[in-house]
Amino acid sequence: MAFGSNGEEFNPATGLLQGTFDVGNTCCNGSTQVLADSAINRAFALGQTPFFGPLGITSYNLSEFTPLAVASLAELTANNPSISKFMQWGPNGLAFILSSGCCGTPTTSQVVLVQSPTLLLTATKTISPAPVTHYSSPATVTHGSGNTLMTVRGSGFVPGSVVHWNNKPFSAKYLSGSQLTVYVPKAAIATPGTAAVVVKNPTPGGGNSNALTVTIK
Repeated sequence: MAFGSNGEEFNPATGLLQGTFDVGNTCCNGSTQVLADSAINRAFALGQTPFFGPLGITSYNLSEFTPLAVASLAELTANNPSISKFMQWGPNGLAFILSSGCCGTPTTSQVVLVQSPTLLLTATKTISPAPVTHYSSPATVTHGSGNTLMTVRGSGFVPGSVVHWNNKPFSAKYLSGSQLTVYVPKAAIATPGTAAVVVKNPTPGGGNSNALTVTIK
């Protein structure tokens, strides 16, 4: 998918317009930023929305272009700010950089983190299945090698699934019911040994999966 500056969604293969999200522009020259997540069929628009004029986030059905949830960020609009680097953060969060004074030289910047299970569809309304893990990739990591991106495969994963590494929870990226990705920080693989990797699904239902063993050589 490709997005235009005014909420348009284009088919990247054909260049044809598929639909438009109802968004506007922010600041004096900033456009609303659109972030898509096909795994949960949602798109997130950061900027002016039909519901909050100054600044907000609207969550849309990705395929139907209809709004599903909104969050007002009007308290962040002092000093005529600009927004950039819009991305997902953890299983139920969104993040972006807010810079003041976009119509001149930006003076200060800050990272804004927004947590909302409603926006990201991790508020469970039905009973979560019990997760099952099959294998991880990589299954062996080298100690002292730094932050490592790991893929966990199995079944029964849901938006909001969390990967536990030796009982410590790490935010996972939900790709499908059979695949999650997670960044394992370098501190967790600083010394040789083994790690137990468990996926936990939210309640109601849910629970812990079987444990995978990852070798730290």
